[in-house]
Amino acid sequence: MDWRCDLCGGTAARPFAPWLVRCEGCGLVATHPQPSSEELQGRYGEGYYEGWTGGGARARLWRARLALVRPRLPAGAKLLDVGCGSGEFLAAARSAGYDASGTEFSASARALIKGAPVYERPSAAPGAYDAVTMWHVLEHTPSPRAMLAEVREKIRPDGLLILAVPNVKSTWFDLVYRLIKRKPNPLYTPQTKEPHLFHFSVKTLSRYLDEGGFEVLERGLDVPDHADWRKLIVDAPARSFYRLTGVNRALTLFAAARRR
Repeated sequence: MDWRCDLCGGTAARPFAPWLVRCEGCGLVATHPQPSSEELQGRYGEGYYEGWTGGGARARLWRARLALVRPRLPAGAKLLDVGCGSGEFLAAARSAGYDASGTEFSASARALIKGAPVYERPSAAPGAYDAVTMWHVLEHTPSPRAMLAEVREKIRPDGLLILAVPNVKSTWFDLVYRLIKRKPNPLYTPQTKEPHLFHFSVKTLSRYLDEGGFEVLERGLDVPDHADWRKLIVDAPARSFYRLTGVNRALTLFAAARRR
């Protein structure tokens, strides 16, 4: 297999699921082969962000994520939201008093954002930001290691990285999916509207952050997506299990880390 692990550099992997492999060295699960950059650009066209704009449940999601940031970052701080999509979190952060800007590789999404600086790639000087947020972005990047290195350069020493990703060990949801759908939960297919190129566990995400020059301050759960009530209901027992045991088998991983 012509493959090299983005996390540990190993070349030995086993099939994990259709279109996915698991590194024998570190356990990272990755989509293989990855779609081309042209394919990825095509997935995030004009229609992709329609469901993320407006108010309602999605607005509650961004307010809840902002509540994860506010105890850790004083108002007035300079914040960069990487992969800001159509800008809802960016707008909420600016309303809360943050000097917030964003990056977004989709030109269609950037065209939707008004009233905030948004770039295709970070343009500020090294160490320019007090904090960076990444809400379900890292799993979409062709190399999380390279993305974290780029992000770290933009954060001041002792600045914060706050991020969330899906949890590849969401065993409770996967079991319910299999029982209802009579098939395994597909983590990736070539037709996936929102392709995840990497699939993290607590262990692999922690290793990425540690080797990327970050000290993990807190691990936990991302806030639930209230717009998808079916996932919200199914994931509730796993979230309760985490609160009781500290073992994360829910749909999401959350981490807050300090740049070393």
